[in-house]
Amino acid sequence: MRNSSKTNGSKAGNSKVSDSKTNESKAGNNMASKSKTNGSKAGMDPKDRKHINIACVGNPNCGKTTLFNALTGSKLKVANWPGVTVERFEGHTSYEDTDITIVDTPGIYSLTCYTIEEKVTRQCVMDDDIDVIVNVVDASSLERNLYLTLQVLELGKPIVLALNMMDIIKERGMEIDMHRLPEMLGNIPVVPVSAARRTGLDILLHAVIHHYEEGMEEYMLDYPEEIEGKIRKLTAMMQTDYPSHSSARWHAIKLLEEDEEVRQEHPLETGSVADRNYEKEIIQCKYAYIEKIMEEVLFHKSKKAAATDRIDRLLTHSVLGIPVFLLIMCLVFFLTFTVGDALKGVFEAGLAVFSEGVAGALAGLGVTAWLQSLIVDGIIAGVGGILTFIPNIFILFLALAVLEDSGYMARVAYVMDSCMGRVGLSGKAFLPMILGFGCTVPAIMATRALETEHDRRRTMLVTPFMSCSARLPVYVLLSEMFFPKYPALVAFSMYVVGMGIAIVAALVCNRLEHGKANVSLLIELPEYKRPNARTIRIYVWNKLKDYL
Repeated sequence: MRNSSKTNGSKAGNSKVSDSKTNESKAGNNMASKSKTNGSKAGMDPKDRKHINIACVGNPNCGKTTLFNALTGSKLKVANWPGVTVERFEGHTSYEDTDITIVDTPGIYSLTCYTIEEKVTRQCVMDDDIDVIVNVVDASSLERNLYLTLQVLELGKPIVLALNMMDIIKERGMEIDMHRLPEMLGNIPVVPVSAARRTGLDILLHAVIHHYEEGMEEYMLDYPEEIEGKIRKLTAMMQTDYPSHSSARWHAIKLLEEDEEVRQEHPLETGSVADRNYEKEIIQCKYAYIEKIMEEVLFHKSKKAAATDRIDRLLTHSVLGIPVFLLIMCLVFFLTFTVGDALKGVFEAGLAVFSEGVAGALAGLGVTAWLQSLIVDGIIAGVGGILTFIPNIFILFLALAVLEDSGYMARVAYVMDSCMGRVGLSGKAFLPMILGFGCTVPAIMATRALETEHDRRRTMLVTPFMSCSARLPVYVLLSEMFFPKYPALVAFSMYVVGMGIAIVAALVCNRLEHGKANVSLLIELPEYKRPNARTIRIYVWNKLKDYL
């Protein structure tokens, strides 16, 4: 996309807007012009408690859910791989005299919808009940994130840019010009935050409330005159047929891009105005402007660490990738049973001391023999026998949480793509299957992120063969009971056998459906990062609670 944008000779910086409301003095510098809209909330009694609705929108894996958890105190699942959130969630918080409802949306790269989660997010941001959009941006991948930002800005709603992961920017020695960036985005509030470290949150909420009360100034990216003229004509048609519409210009742009959903919702007689699809030219203009932004606001980019690339040479290798993945999982089970069994012995010794103490106390009180047996041999021994497996469960989920939050799980999907393709599944289908190791129910729900009904149906059929966390205690119990010499190997083999049967089932389905073609895998490989202690703590604690 970056290369294609350079083929457009008329960059936005050289184009002009003839709209009389355009601020010509800023067009050359910012390529954006502004006209005041009716966004003011004047007349509100300051003594009354206000309420506003916020939507968190951003690319997959930019930290939306982590920010949502930090603001609302929720404990939604977060991980360092895309596709974790596949539906909208609501949470509540307050700041000063304002009650705030925050909506966490699935991650999207564009407001052009192809998958179900993209439609969920687009419907959310278009909802009239949403007062302010918080565009969460991964500051360490600013160039990629800004494409969605430019699209959201054209909606005409109040927007606050939350620059997340600023701690990573500092670690890499990079700098972002916090004065120039908001200027080039229509003077919207830009707030640096670190959702993982919970810094900058109060400033973000203050900016949201202040921006909501001040109202939004309409942002207009300058397109070449041919496209800009068509946008003005379509905007006028939208305002005529839908006078109360709040995003007429954005819909006009989507009509030029031949967006099917917009055409169905607003069936205008565009005639010769939208004579063809202008999506490619519009995308090129946006990326040309993004390149200009990057040149002016991001410094010391050359110092970015190449550690991720070096690690991926091994972990995503076409030949070594799968064996490395199996070795990592084998190591996880080895730690689960070696370290876990050592802790289990300490736990059992403590339980024995406790059981003897209770038995002595009951005998001293003259409790009958049958009641003593019920309490000591039944309740304490029975429940205690299950509790002794907590160290094993804890270490396993701790290891899985570290792998997720470090960014490795996305590599697993990439590595497995070729293998999955041979049985009629795309590599992206491996993500719900990985979720199936945690719980089959959210794994089935996650299949909504797949592009075609064919892929979704087939993935739902094979996902239950993954060994979910509910089966883990049974695996641990049986392997310890019947194979005391090789419990780690036996438990690991159960996982492998489950995956093998899933692949065989997928192969059978593919043969029965005569090998229908699958969509190629397109997935973001996030950079490796140091796992966040709070994220891991929430993940492991929730899993332990489920086990108990």
